[in-house]
Amino acid sequence: MKRAGKLIIVILKLVGALLLLVIVLGFARLIGQTALMITGGIIAASAFAVIFSKDAAATKTNKAIAGVVFVLAGLMAFGGYVEGQQEQERIAALRATDPAAYLLEIREGDPDLWLTELEQLDPEAYQAEMAHREQEAAEAAARQRAQEEQARRAEAARLEAERRAAEAKREADRRAAEAAAALKRAQALAPKRITGAYVGCKTTAALNEFITAANNNDLRQIQALNATACTSIEGMEYSIVDRGWMTSQIRVYGNGTSAVLWTVSEAIKSGQ
Repeated sequence: MKRAGKLIIVILKLVGALLLLVIVLGFARLIGQTALMITGGIIAASAFAVIFSKDAAATKTNKAIAGVVFVLAGLMAFGGYVEGQQEQERIAALRATDPAAYLLEIREGDPDLWLTELEQLDPEAYQAEMAHREQEAAEAAARQRAQEEQARRAEAARLEAERRAAEAKREADRRAAEAAAALKRAQALAPKRITGAYVGCKTTAALNEFITAANNNDLRQIQALNATACTSIEGMEYSIVDRGWMTSQIRVYGNGTSAVLWTVSEAIKSGQ
């Protein structure tokens, strides 16, 4: 039973090794004959090293499996070498017998080799191909220049738009400042008018008497002062002669004449 179990283990190891070998070499075969030859050679060399190894882990069973792997990998590597040689011979024969088919076959796989071979096998086609490439390069360069010119013009237009916007803002600010200054000058030059029911008197004494009469509701004294020394200045234009805290001296204008009168300072504050 023990011998049967060991045999099964050996068989499983061998099958696993062969399966792994087939997978690795299969991938190498898909890449090409050169990859198959190199991969097979590496595996065979590794198996050869196991066969002649003196390490304790290299048992007779492992060496036997390595021997099988060595043989199979070596055969695969040699097969890759043979296939590569045959492929080279086929390509050489195709080049000699049918240059057009040869060029068509290598064009996709190796464009640089194709261009070199085209120059030797079909100079006219080579000249046409180079002219075509030069034309494509010139067209690409022209497109690049056109794009750069378009970008340059777009940038110039953007900068010009920004410049015009800044200039328009400066002009608008200037006009707004001029308008504000003109309004201020107009307000300063505009005639000032008394807007309340105030009186002006020829003297401060008369003004004080009028204020006392108004506070005492003495209508006869008010009428007497209006007839001799005081007058209503409501709505009249004026200019300030001497501004005071309680009373101020102003010049009032009306009917082409003017007069200097005293009034309460509140009157000229209401007229500003």
